Amino acid sequence: MVEKILRMCKRLKQFSQAEIELISDIPLKELHNILNTLVAENKITYSNGIYFYQKKEAPVKIKNIFHNYNAKTIDLLLRCFCASITSTKTAQIVNIGEHQSDRIFTEIRNLIYEINIKNLNSKFLNKPQKARIRKFFESTAYFYIYNNQVFISDKLLYSDEEISFSEQEIKEFKKIYCYISRYIERHNRNELNIYSKIAEAIWRRDKSFNDLYNELKNLIS
Repeated sequence: MVEKILRMCKRLKQFSQAEIELISDIPLKELHNILNTLVAENKITYSNGIYFYQKKEAPVKIKNIFHNYNAKTIDLLLRCFCASITSTKTAQIVNIGEHQSDRIFTEIRNLIYEINIKNLNSKFLNKPQKARIRKFFESTAYFYIYNNQVFISDKLLYSDEEISFSEQEIKEFKKIYCYISRYIERHNRNELNIYSKIAEAIWRRDKSFNDLYNELKNLIS
């Protein structure tokens, strides 16, 4: 039944609950549960009473960006990223083009963001939560917190069973949000790939260089 509804969503591209209820001939409660599940799995999104079908995007194949480099160069690139060395300085250190180092750093950030989204969707599906909404430049970011771990999304997740942050979660979020704001202001002065940059800031928080380096090596292996 879920796949049937998903096929309808793909065909309609965007629709209200009333519209899909009319053509699906499924009891409203069951339909609502299916739509909530699809939203949590990021297969559709919900905003202002309208559902939107999400096109499947090809996964980031981060290994492909390293195919021209030997193991020593790759290791140095990872170390520079973990040490927060800019792509411009990294290009000079590693002796590659600035365009290449910038592209590699962008792909690493995209990977960190994708893993953040995957983990968020899994947690939201089990325990839906109301988002904390914040603006960065002209972009709206949606934050969620599970076990004192903050997650970022560029889209609002939706469920009828959403719960609000607890007092402890609100306290923790305020602390982490202040850190994210300072990090973005200090390191990123434009909104290009802002969601990936926020995910990177969250990923870096309270980790030593060795923690970051070992985790990043595992992510790309």
